[in-house]
Amino acid sequence: MSFILLTLRRLLRNAGLLALLGLGLLMADTLIGVVPLYSTLITDAKIQAAISTSQARARNIETLLTSSPISAATSQFARPRVERLIQHYLGPVTTDQSAYYLTTPELLLTQIGDGFVGGENIDNFYPGTPEAFDYGNDSTSAAPHMRLLAGRFPHDTAPGQLPEILITQEMSKETNLGLGQTLTFGPLWKEAFQYGAPVPDGPRFRFRVVGMWEPRDANDPYWNGLNFSVQDSLPGDQLSFPILMTTQTLLNGFSAFPNLTLFQHWVSYLQSSRVSIASLNADHAAITRLRNALDSSVVGQHDIGLADVNTELDHIITNIQGQQNLLALPLYVMVAQIVGLALLYVAALAMLLIEQHAEEIAILRSRGASHLQLLALFSPQGITLSLLMAVVSPLTAAAASLALVRAIIPASTLASLSDNALYFAQQVTVQSVLAPTLAGALVGALVVCLATWQATRSDILAYRRHQGRVTYAPFWRRYYLDLGLAVLCGVGYLELSQFGSATLRLELGESADLLLLLAPSLLLLAGALLVLRLVPLVTRLGEQLAARGRGLTPLLALTQVKRAPRQASRSILLLTVSVGFVLFALTFSASLRVNTQDRIAYQVGADVRVTEISAAVNGGGSTIQGLMARLPGAQAVTQVYRSQAETAPDQSTLNGPTLQLLAIDPATFASVVGPTSWRSDYANQSLNSLMQSMRSHALASRGAGSGSIGSSARLWALVSQSFAASSHLRVGSAFTMQVEEQATNVDCRVGAIIAAFPTLYPQEDPAGFVVVALPDLISVTSSNATGPNEFWLRDTAAQDATLRQRLAQQNGALGVQSVLSRRQELATALADPLTAGLEGLLLLGAGMAAALAILGAAAQTLLAARQRATQFAVLRTLGLRIRDLTRILQGEYSIVYLFGLLGGALVGALLTLATAPYLQFSDPTLDPAQVGVPALRVTINWAPPAMFFLALLLAAGVTLWLAGRLTSRHGLGQALRISED
Repeated sequence: MSFILLTLRRLLRNAGLLALLGLGLLMADTLIGVVPLYSTLITDAKIQAAISTSQARARNIETLLTSSPISAATSQFARPRVERLIQHYLGPVTTDQSAYYLTTPELLLTQIGDGFVGGENIDNFYPGTPEAFDYGNDSTSAAPHMRLLAGRFPHDTAPGQLPEILITQEMSKETNLGLGQTLTFGPLWKEAFQYGAPVPDGPRFRFRVVGMWEPRDANDPYWNGLNFSVQDSLPGDQLSFPILMTTQTLLNGFSAFPNLTLFQHWVSYLQSSRVSIASLNADHAAITRLRNALDSSVVGQHDIGLADVNTELDHIITNIQGQQNLLALPLYVMVAQIVGLALLYVAALAMLLIEQHAEEIAILRSRGASHLQLLALFSPQGITLSLLMAVVSPLTAAAASLALVRAIIPASTLASLSDNALYFAQQVTVQSVLAPTLAGALVGALVVCLATWQATRSDILAYRRHQGRVTYAPFWRRYYLDLGLAVLCGVGYLELSQFGSATLRLELGESADLLLLLAPSLLLLAGALLVLRLVPLVTRLGEQLAARGRGLTPLLALTQVKRAPRQASRSILLLTVSVGFVLFALTFSASLRVNTQDRIAYQVGADVRVTEISAAVNGGGSTIQGLMARLPGAQAVTQVYRSQAETAPDQSTLNGPTLQLLAIDPATFASVVGPTSWRSDYANQSLNSLMQSMRSHALASRGAGSGSIGSSARLWALVSQSFAASSHLRVGSAFTMQVEEQATNVDCRVGAIIAAFPTLYPQEDPAGFVVVALPDLISVTSSNATGPNEFWLRDTAAQDATLRQRLAQQNGALGVQSVLSRRQELATALADPLTAGLEGLLLLGAGMAAALAILGAAAQTLLAARQRATQFAVLRTLGLRIRDLTRILQGEYSIVYLFGLLGGALVGALLTLATAPYLQFSDPTLDPAQVGVPALRVTINWAPPAMFFLALLLAAGVTLWLAGRLTSRHGLGQALRISED
């Protein structure tokens, strides 16, 4: 009982410090729980977004069996077996609702009523597709998804009666069919015959129309992409009408048609909330296993010749897994650093908690207390605090994770997710964060026990001697742990240089190993320890300089840091690591945002890129360019011709590797592309300089005309580095290429070798790319075959949407096939859950690191002032004034803050420059040729780091002021009674 009372009294006496430590521990434990859960949630949000934005036919899973001839026995054999397989493999990710229906190939509609259709030519007949759906009233029926416009649903009929069918209203209008009328189908559809052939003899099947219908919603996922409107057919296609009937009607009636194929369809509807990052591999494997099971259990039996599983879900999963492979390295590098910082903070504060009782422990040890007794006496306060955080932090981590996802991921993206509230509520549970938060609390409790055990090794004499001067170096310095970490970092970054590029990560498709992930964290820690190694050298030099000057306070401050560096070192370590990580996180976040903007600008090429249906030849490009220039918001327009060419590496023959070809108008290109899409690292010359050189070397300026040209009148070309290297070209070298679908060989001369050019990717085609002047290309080929097939526009942000709308309205006059907007693509990229989530994680880590740095520095400063109350009281008794004591304490911790800020800035800069280039990823595309183009540029936005340093300095000032106030409260008599209770 006395033990419990003593522990409670100690907790109450240290309530203020424990509250500060508890707040820090709560933040650290919450952060440890939030980071892995948040990382999972943003990936799951990407999965849900990819599924929600895909078409129903892409995300649902259709199982298809093909058999011939049509037989009811085949359906009876296949249906129960296939449904069992579907339930076994797809049950975990699909809804309870499913659809089963039958179809046949298109048949000829030969008669309406008693009148023949189409005469004798097979091309004049209407085709129809017999389809059998379930019209019952159970949950799988088609009736709830259909709108009956007239009549009723078809029923099975007795032998001798006309079978009943249901037609669409569109078919009724097109063929003048009404309720009660009959129609007759003839033999197989015309794909089996030559065009213009007469209608062959064969069986006929007559039906009676009993109803007309239309889908309630043509985009209803139930229909799985089925299109019941012939108006959506491509121009020139033969109209094909759906003819709906019962399953018995289709199986019994069309079994008389020889060799007619039966298609059995099972549609399994995906339950997107059951798909998560944890289930991707299993979901992908289930689709593959279903295909294999169908081949082994039903194919080859009862005339079943083919089984297939039609879905794009496996491709969606593969795409997401590829993006996850790209994101894994930057994501887990961030996670490792954030969790490592939180654990460092937990360890530092747990040790502080025990150090405030170091003297008390030493006295009790000298009076005969055993190690276990002291451990039992002083550990409970730290363990109690850790257990309390273990109870509270899972709740705060779960709530914070969900709040962060909703705050970071744009509302438009969340709104597009199906059942997102239910989905995230299922994912974000206390159990999902229990393990990491318990691990954080356990670390705190273990560090408290280790610190207590370490403290019990010293009696009062050793404690006093240690307080006066540290007689041994810390463990990490004695064994050169900092240098060992530096060597390990070198190995890690060597591996990172080999396996860290975005393209290689995508190709390998494997997670990075542990050293690759920890290399940046090890660099952060090694840099901080190297900074600590400099502290004694700098303080010794400062002490020598202070001894030559006047005044005692600077000398006492430096002497204290040199003789008792343990607390100062801990503060410097925490500050250095925190500042270094904050600078890295803020710089990397700014670099990712700028890189996303550069990548989208490079992909589009200009503010707006218009692709034409066909090239505007014979001067038509100038007319279209003039019309586009008059559209609202258009500030400049340039013509572009995009194609491919062939060339051989040795230039002796053509028909070699494919080459990307871009022909531009050098007179207007720079005015459109320069302000938006060009970067200085794309070439060693400016874009204006390159365009000026292209204009000065134009064929027209040398009097060249159409037709064959000599070697002195070659096209001046910009070539990619990859093409120059593979073809052994230098500036001034000549080469020949042949433009796609043209017989003309085009002679060129290398004018400049460039690293990149907007919309062209050096690795997309085997040979690379070439850029020439469009007027020159037209002059050496044919104006009837060559002309601009793209128009690039520069517009104003305010009228970007208006310009795109006007282009869509005038697509016929302008020949527009597609319009790509840089601003629209950028908004989509920034709203992507992976991009927004990683940026949010960086900002979260930076904010929490800043908070932990401020709390940790404040706790250690105030605790140091409290622990040295006796020393300050003695100095006051010896004649030092309060302001002298305040200056001593402020001097000591000014040194600490100076080392922490400067060391953190240097370590953060080194970490950013060494790591950021390898953490690039690409979320919208997984084309290996486009990943990493353009290269990531390290960008610094000075405002956030400046605000962080200002906040840290302000917090340091307030903390030092409070510490100064604390030193003035105790006289000698009161200080000597500090430990009496």
